[in-house]
Amino acid sequence: MLGPWRRSVMLARSSRRARPPQVDPWPAATWSVAGSGYIRPPIVLPVILDDAGQVIPYGKRWSSGHPPADTYSVVTHPERFAPLLTVAEALVAHLERTYDVETAPRAQDREYRAGIATGGLLTGHAVTITPRQNDCTPLTIEFTDFPSVSVEAGMFLCRTFPGCACDACDDEWSHHAVTLEYVVLAVAKGTFTETIRGRQLETRLWDPDESSGWTEKLSQSPYSPTYVAQARRTLQSLPAGWQPWPERAGTVLARTAQPTECVGTDP
Repeated sequence: MLGPWRRSVMLARSSRRARPPQVDPWPAATWSVAGSGYIRPPIVLPVILDDAGQVIPYGKRWSSGHPPADTYSVVTHPERFAPLLTVAEALVAHLERTYDVETAPRAQDREYRAGIATGGLLTGHAVTITPRQNDCTPLTIEFTDFPSVSVEAGMFLCRTFPGCACDACDDEWSHHAVTLEYVVLAVAKGTFTETIRGRQLETRLWDPDESSGWTEKLSQSPYSPTYVAQARRTLQSLPAGWQPWPERAGTVLARTAQPTECVGTDP
């Protein structure tokens, strides 16, 4: 509803009261992703109150009808998304611990594909994790001061969490955390493919352990012809697609067979 969300159209209000932070009821031992070895750490949350001193039930406020008109393009208490930064830090540590990779800071000037979500108006820091194997895609995780997290991988994958933070969407952090973990771990496990079919770009992520996944189809319009041509050449050089990241010695993960799929070709 507010996408891309930009500070120029946000009213980020944090004047309402908040209780002292509390540990989230999902302890680390109860949230893991099958076959990955990843376990989410405990999350400390602020309990945000409205003007009447009641807890604001983010994610449930508009379940009985449409959101009020004045909640669109307005962001109240963006700090409710701060746990996403903790989750992203845990994912970076997990990838470094589990896979044979190099991690390096990334400069803030980015391709347009990464600016779609943030409008270039958020600041923070980013790290790029690069597997030591040429047919694996690097992955960049950016932490912003909104707070939010962006993930880039392959030629076209770029997702921001939250994708929209307006009050009308009424999102809370945990839904986005699940998707963030899913995307990052799917890339590392090699269950991520990209295709170019005519003028249509397609990214696919799936989790065979949970029999779930999704496919996203994109237009080429955000990208220059030069970038699309480069992406096509890169994908054509990977006849088996992006591969699972190499594991560190002594790491044992569940193996996943990739489906046969044509990459980087016209229909």
